[in-house]
Amino acid sequence: KAGLPIIYPEIRQSYFSQTHHTQWNQLKPLIHDIDRMYKSLAPAQYKEQRQKADETYFKIHGTAFTTITTNVNYNTCVHRDKGDDPSGFGNLVVLQRGEYSGGETCFLQYGVGVDVREGDFLLMDVHQLQLQFL
Repeated sequence: KAGLPIIYPEIRQSYFSQTHHTQWNQLKPLIHDIDRMYKSLAPAQYKEQRQKADETYFKIHGTAFTTITTNVNYNTCVHRDKGDDPSGFGNLVVLQRGEYSGGETCFLQYGVGVDVREGDFLLMDVHQLQLQFL
């Protein structure tokens, strides 16, 4: 409304980027590569998500992303992601340490499981039913 003051939120680095500054800087090129792949493979979804990211203070500069989630050895039950951009896509990248067996991301409605491994990139509609297991 007219006359209301504009409030600029206090912006701070995340705990990880504060305490692991060198590792965060080393991770940025990977994040930008993921951003380029997303833009190339799903341009309509990317464009909408990038516009939203550019409108907020809370973003990873130069990308369509506001956050990164890291899961380590994490099984899930069947779910749809919540709390993210409803029109955006999930960008899953695997950074593998050591050997392991199993570990698929399953899309039940299609009867498909994807065995993602070191360096793989999976672009997916995370609002559809999915299951990750080791």
